[in-house]
Amino acid sequence: MGTGEEEARDVTGLGVVLVAAATVYGPGLVLLLALGVRQSVVLLGATPAASVGVALLTACGCAVLGVPFEPKTLLVGTVLLAVVGGLLGWLLLGRGLGLGALARRVAAGPGPIGPSRVGRNVRRLGSRRWAPAGWRFGGPPAAFPEPTARPLLPPLGTLTGRFAQLAGAVLVLLGAGFVLRAWYQGFGTWSTYNQDHDPILHSVLTAYIERTGRGAPWQIMPADVLAGGRTVYYPDGFHLLAATIGSVFGDPVVGMNGAIAMVAGAAWTTSAAALGAVAVRWLRADAGWMALGAGVTSVIAAGLFRPGAQLARDNGLLPNASALVLVPGVLAAILLVRPKAWGTAVGIGVACAGIVTVHPSSGLSVGLSVLVCWLALLCSRDGRAMLRAQWSVLVLLLAAGGLVALPVLRGALAVSGRIEAFPPDSPHVPIVRALGSVLPLMYGGMFDLRSMVQVWPTLLLVVGVGTTLVFARALPLVAAWVTWVVITLLAYRNPTGITAPILGFFYNSAGRVQTHVALFAPALAGLGVFGLLIALMMAARAVRLPGALARFSPPRPRLVGAFGVLALLLMMFGYLAGPTGRYLQTTSEALAQRWSQPQLIRVDAEDRAAAVWLKPRVEPGQRIMNSPNDGSTYLYVHDNLPVVNISTLGVPDFPYTYDLMRGFRYLDVDPYIRHLVLQLNIAWVYVDSRAPIIGASGAPGNWTGGGFMTTVPGLDRLDDTPGLILAHVDGSVRIYKVDLDRIRMMDAAERTAEPGPAPARPATGPAPVSAAPVQPATVTPATPAAPAKAAPAPAAPPPAAAPPQASPPPAAQPPPAPAAPPPAGVVK
Repeated sequence: MGTGEEEARDVTGLGVVLVAAATVYGPGLVLLLALGVRQSVVLLGATPAASVGVALLTACGCAVLGVPFEPKTLLVGTVLLAVVGGLLGWLLLGRGLGLGALARRVAAGPGPIGPSRVGRNVRRLGSRRWAPAGWRFGGPPAAFPEPTARPLLPPLGTLTGRFAQLAGAVLVLLGAGFVLRAWYQGFGTWSTYNQDHDPILHSVLTAYIERTGRGAPWQIMPADVLAGGRTVYYPDGFHLLAATIGSVFGDPVVGMNGAIAMVAGAAWTTSAAALGAVAVRWLRADAGWMALGAGVTSVIAAGLFRPGAQLARDNGLLPNASALVLVPGVLAAILLVRPKAWGTAVGIGVACAGIVTVHPSSGLSVGLSVLVCWLALLCSRDGRAMLRAQWSVLVLLLAAGGLVALPVLRGALAVSGRIEAFPPDSPHVPIVRALGSVLPLMYGGMFDLRSMVQVWPTLLLVVGVGTTLVFARALPLVAAWVTWVVITLLAYRNPTGITAPILGFFYNSAGRVQTHVALFAPALAGLGVFGLLIALMMAARAVRLPGALARFSPPRPRLVGAFGVLALLLMMFGYLAGPTGRYLQTTSEALAQRWSQPQLIRVDAEDRAAAVWLKPRVEPGQRIMNSPNDGSTYLYVHDNLPVVNISTLGVPDFPYTYDLMRGFRYLDVDPYIRHLVLQLNIAWVYVDSRAPIIGASGAPGNWTGGGFMTTVPGLDRLDDTPGLILAHVDGSVRIYKVDLDRIRMMDAAERTAEPGPAPARPATGPAPVSAAPVQPATVTPATPAAPAKAAPAPAAPPPAAAPPQASPPPAAQPPPAPAAPPPAGVVK
């Protein structure tokens, strides 16, 4: 645990971009290259997810070895995994070490064996592989079966092909760069605090990993940031990247902002670009055209508001946004894995584990999309031939992904019941009405109440779908897109109907499911651009030149190809300067409503001033009672002050977290609350009366009764509460000093007047802390102990009821629900 003194470093815009790019792309790229992956599409699509997979393996290794997860250990882990991957790739390429053959040769009998003879026998015997029927391990990757369908794009000459590849790479970089600039403009600065709901927890987890080095799936999320100890699973793939970036700059907020901009912004364009390249491959399997397809798709994806910007802006669903934007890239890598590319299969398996680590629901997103694509491939001769060639390597891919993701899947299954228990977020919407918001590419959400349509990408999407249907190419992508459209429409029509099992993976949110429709939009819109280009080149070939130029009619295919490349680049640069620029400006404005120009405030100048006042007064081992919804977790994120609560509705399986938020104000009459105050050594109380309104449905144990809330009932009207001393007021922020000596006297007096056993906390209560201040390092999760002067607790705790002179018990006073929520308040 840190000391609370953050070692802030200089933060520059370019510096954050470089560190974030190295964190998001570096580890995965190193591992994939070490495994022998050389397919550009696979590298483009799978690298960010593979980086999370490397971070997962490193964090697990750090937890087992007892060393902290930090940038240095991530670097060491990347190097070690690259060495192991390189060795594995060497073996899978058929270059065996021959140690077993040498041992058998020596055991066969005595006799001189010269060095040259040893080398020949080792190479000859060591290259043999056990190969059951239908399998053949080892050897270089095989080529794809030759397609029988006629190419729709003309061939490119050598020079034109290289130029096309270079131009495609430039377009991909431009798309990613433009998106990063838009996100940065929305942030204002890299250290701007996000004011939305879900970043409350995301910033705490980022700071926790950064300061403690605990990032394995079984170490997140802790109920107590001071003691650590027992946890409830929460997906932390995004937070591992954010903590790495934040550690470099000494600021968790910089790390979180840099990670979300690089993943939901830049990695979205590269992920979509990979799927765009796969889509163009169905038109012609040519590296130049595929590179241009990636560039076109990247430019189109850069301007789309959904899925990344919309999810990050609406409630700050940062892990869900980060996972969804990586789906197209992982899908592209799976579809394009070459036969016998065993190292590539292992690398993509690590990428699959990585995307599941970011958010487990993405396993369904990738799995269902891949399944639909495979079923569509089975309907064509070329598709069946490709799957026959790929099936064995796909088995290894799935096995590798499942093995690496095992710790994540174990945690996700443990909390799946709570995810499925959330109430649906949408009423029964008629199909026709839902079509108007699902099919067009819209802004929508909490940002756009007018349902503005992004016209140009929507038109290109329509042309792209028409192109696939007319030419019967890239039908698997259309099938996957249509599948998610139908699922979304049915989810809006009846959330508890046939789509209920799918909705259960996404908190029963039809809005989250709808974002899947946008995942395939850039690739299909890119096919729309190529459909227009095909029509243009067909018109060019039909032109008959007059007179002496007639011998050049019709133009040669390679000349038509060069003309098509130039025409495509002109269209894309025009699109980049026109529609994409306007769309990105709107994206910046939307993001600013949660960052640089927030519409709702949790942390303002008053909170910062209160934190400055409180920081030197909190002694080691003391905790601060708080309600996370009012921005008080800023105390931990920025100043490393140990707050009691990190989740707005409490931590599941730890009832004391929400018992305190419900009943802290009754500490003078409720012995159970006093027990918790003394045991946790709560010495301060932080209350901000201007907390935003949030949805209270889905709370652990349903302690809120659903509805909405702002300030939790346990921290309301504390001025006259015995045992609390108002110590500081700064605007709407009030800080109370807890008179622990008086609390102990009250506790002792009540026990003297009414002898009996001490109130016992639940088995999942807080770790014990002595009443006297202690160093944070000495506070460890242990078997609960009764506070000072307390008698041994019985095996079964009695119900916590207020004495006769007490006010009604907290549970009987749920917060009143307002008539209607504001647009940005409902959170899941």
